[in-house]
Formats: sequence, C-alpha cells, structure tokens
Amino acid sequence: MIKKYVLNQKNRIQKQTQKFESFSEENQENVRSSLKYSLSFKNISLLRNVTREPIHCIEDNYSKSKVCFFSEYNILYVAFQMTVSIRDMLFDLDMRVTKWPYFINRKRSFVHRGFAHKYFRLRSKYLEFVKEYVTNYPNTQIILTGHSLGGALALLAASDEKSNISSYVKNVFAFGSPEIGHKIWAQNIENLYTSEQIYRLHSLRDLIPKVYNPLFTHVGNEIHLDAIEKSPLVSISHYLFQGIGKYYPSPLFYAELLFGDENMVRQELYLLQQNY
Repeated sequence: MIKKYVLNQKNRIQKQTQKFESFSEENQENVRSSLKYSLSFKNISLLRNVTREPIHCIEDNYSKSKVCFFSEYNILYVAFQMTVSIRDMLFDLDMRVTKWPYFINRKRSFVHRGFAHKYFRLRSKYLEFVKEYVTNYPNTQIILTGHSLGGALALLAASDEKSNISSYVKNVFAFGSPEIGHKIWAQNIENLYTSEQIYRLHSLRDLIPKVYNPLFTHVGNEIHLDAIEKSPLVSISHYLFQGIGKYYPSPLFYAELLFGDENMVRQELYLLQQNY
C-alpha cells in the first residue's frame, strides 16, 4: 500500500516536471516574474532590491485588499496581495458561500465568501485602471498572479467574465492558492480559458493548498515547484540572480518562502549577495 502510494506520487511529480520543462523560455520567465511580484508585498528589503517598483497600486482601506501593477515590455503583471494582517485572516476564515455574479449566461455558481468580498471591494478601481491601460497600450497582455490569498483573488479576477478583459489575459499563475469555488464555478472558468492558461504552482510543504473544504475545488493545472529539480525556480540564486556563483541554496528554499519565514529568507538572500 505504502509502496503504491510512493510510486503514484513519483509518477505525478514526474508528469508535473515534464509539464513545467515543456514551457517555453518566455513562459518560464513569466512564471519567475509572477513569483517575484507575488512576493513583493512581503516586508523583505533584500527581495525588494531585485523587484522593480509597481507602476500603480490600489488599496481598499476597509478590507485591506491591495493589488499592484508591474509593467515588463508588453506584459502587465497584476499582483494581488497575500495575507498580511489580522483583517485578511478574518476574510480567509469566512468560508461561507456567496453567489458569483460575474459570469455571462453560464450556470449559477458559488465561491468562498471571504475571498469574493475582498475582490468586490477592489473591483471597480482595479478594472478602471486596467481598461485605461489596455486602451492606451492595445497590444498589452495581462498576467494575473498572487500568493495564497493573492492567488485566490487572481483566479477570481480571471473568472470576472463581465469585466470584458479576459481576451487580454495571457496567463494566471496562482502560487499556493487555496480552494475557491464550487465545481460549477471551476467548470465556468475553465470554459473561459484554454487548459494552458491557468496554473496553480505550489510547494509540497505549503499547507494552504492542501486544506480540504467539501464545498470547494481547485481549478487549473497543478505544478509542484520544489519537486522540479531542474527548474530554476527551485534555486533562488537562479531565480533572483541568474545563478552563476558558488553558493547554492537548498531546494526547500522556495517552500520556506511560501511559509513566510522572514528571518530565513533574509539570511539566505544575504548569503546570496555576499557570494555574487
């Protein structure tokens, strides 16, 4: 029984490894940038040194929701803030369901109430900025991203069919995202995009994606980043500093980033800077 379970896990990880390595170089770079911007909300000064400043941010004072916009070439990265406050935690724990009102002519669906309310508070100003941006730069492609709570909000933003921006969305990269909505909601969003547009990327050690809720389900392709030995995402030296030095952090570093162990992150990044 145990051998069978281990074998199944190995086969699953191997498939996910092949899936990530089959990404084009451009897509792998998009994932790295998405991760960088998703983590930019953390108060880590050394990490901030390798992350460009946002061109704009929107914050709701009541819910403490925040979304920032980063521009790279013709791509607009839209990064939603992770859980950083007690107020955020209260919304995280509100697991009641609410109707999702932003599909067009699709089956009625329900989502996590706490996540939905945080998105509702940002929606009008967020869409106002995005629509103005794509009007000024019509060749723009949008990548929605975020870590944990931010990943949930990125997926909700992607499922906002009434926003009329889905045609601009190139990818959704949700890092460590929890379950968000009912199966019908998941089916509706999967009908909006191709199977190669939505990805949930997380660490095997991150507990949040594993929290089971019988009412909700995950959406998108799943990839375990710290199980991908050849991926530059495993090594923060490759990911942040294009890895050409001697110091090579452990493959578990990304997992520690997901856990938010700030002291360890500071120490690892300090060592990296000393060795480059």
